[in-house]
Amino acid sequence: MKKIIFIAYCFLCCAVFAQEKKENIVAKVQVSALKKRNVYETLIYGARLEPAALIPVYSPGNGIVNKLTAQEGMMVTKDSLLAEVKRKNLSSDFLPWQVKSPIDGIVAYVDTVQNSEVFDKTKLLTIGDVSSYKVNLLLSDKDIQKIKLNDKIYVKGTNVFGNVKSISLVPEGSSGLFKVEVRYQKYPNFFIGKFLELEIRINPFTGVVVPIEWVVSKYGKNYLYIYNDGVVDMREVKTGGRYGKDYAIVSGVKVGEQVIIGYDRLLYSGLKAQITEK
Repeated sequence: MKKIIFIAYCFLCCAVFAQEKKENIVAKVQVSALKKRNVYETLIYGARLEPAALIPVYSPGNGIVNKLTAQEGMMVTKDSLLAEVKRKNLSSDFLPWQVKSPIDGIVAYVDTVQNSEVFDKTKLLTIGDVSSYKVNLLLSDKDIQKIKLNDKIYVKGTNVFGNVKSISLVPEGSSGLFKVEVRYQKYPNFFIGKFLELEIRINPFTGVVVPIEWVVSKYGKNYLYIYNDGVVDMREVKTGGRYGKDYAIVSGVKVGEQVIIGYDRLLYSGLKAQITEK
């Protein structure tokens, strides 16, 4: 009987000692405050800048192009002289018609040459309207469902964006892709023919976003280790979409709470913790 009591006493002492030792364990941790971020997924497409519109300029009547000042690629202002057409009649009393630019822009195409015969409504040249620009994207049947009119399409790596102005409902016959027109304002480094890498930003999320490695998966659930007044709180969280190397956190934590991102021992809820420099 005494032997049994002695063994029980030894077990009790060991349990008390283990408990005291456990209570004295302090994990050294590094923490980071949870922040709200704006994130999104991206689709990358490329296209070249084009004039916002192409405006044809016609001959005012039958005659001969006796003067041609316009050249392709030339910047012109409204009412600047592009060409003269000598009237085709027996009298020399009539002055030549002066063909002037209808807008500020760039000469995109010249469809005539000097001394050539032209007729009423013959197209002489085309002026590109560069008060703004457009690009034409060709999207797959999968991606075309992810955009809508007036969506912002960003130049990759910048905050410069244009707006979707039209979306083709029928794919092009040769490629099977859908044409999308995006209109951009005039920017200093934009020019006709400039190639742009464009970001279509989809599935936006605003809230707590953390690196994937901070999320601990156990028992089929996801957790974050939260530092709460000197104690570890193993907090269950609900994750949303994945954005590159990050997870969106839908619920379970709040902005400003301190998440444990580094530690020197196995963590569990209730463990004492002390913040140290990384």
